[in-house]
Amino acid sequence: LDGERAAPGSNTEANVAASSVFALAALDGKGPAACFAVARAEVARAEREAEGARRALAALWGATTDPPEALAGALMPVPLPPFASLVDDLDGAPELLRFAAEAARRDAVVGVERAAYRLTPTVSAGIRRYHAPGDDGGGFGIVAGVGLPLPVFTRNSDAAQAAVERRAALDPERDAVRDSLVSVLALAYGRLAAAHDEVAILSGTAVPGALDAASKVAEGYGLGRFGILDVLD
Repeated sequence: LDGERAAPGSNTEANVAASSVFALAALDGKGPAACFAVARAEVARAEREAEGARRALAALWGATTDPPEALAGALMPVPLPPFASLVDDLDGAPELLRFAAEAARRDAVVGVERAAYRLTPTVSAGIRRYHAPGDDGGGFGIVAGVGLPLPVFTRNSDAAQAAVERRAALDPERDAVRDSLVSVLALAYGRLAAAHDEVAILSGTAVPGALDAASKVAEGYGLGRFGILDVLD
């Protein structure tokens, strides 16, 4: 549709040339042949444009060498989805799903750093042989002990705090990416809504009217009511 709107401006020279051909053909009596030649040129141009459009469409699904020969479908537009439902579906976008894996990784890092931050006591037990004064045989006794590390030099508090801050910074980053996606979606939705309305107007009024007019002109040409120039116009 954008291409069709841009066509009148981009084909100004072609339109002037076609008008000149029609004028010259009317002078030398070769109007029909010249008109058909111009029409064939226009058809060839339209076919090349259609082929380019099919290649561009095929590239969307990865077929870059063999575009489809023909495309079929109904011109009637499908119902336009609500914008709010599309925004809700953004949570499944790959750009946002990666934050879930990153959040799990950073949570694990926080757990590791906090585990190193906690002081772990140790308990020991064993058997010890001893000799009492004047006792040649000696004896055995059970020895038990409890150890607790003293946080004199480090308790890993800095690393644990840094891990917590890195985890907290992930949520604002995700929100910023989501806001950017919503902005892109809003622009695309505006273009989709405009195209949806345009297709509705074309399918409801413009296309049926054009087909009816073309049918009547062709019928009138067969009855001798219109000339070849009227048919080509």
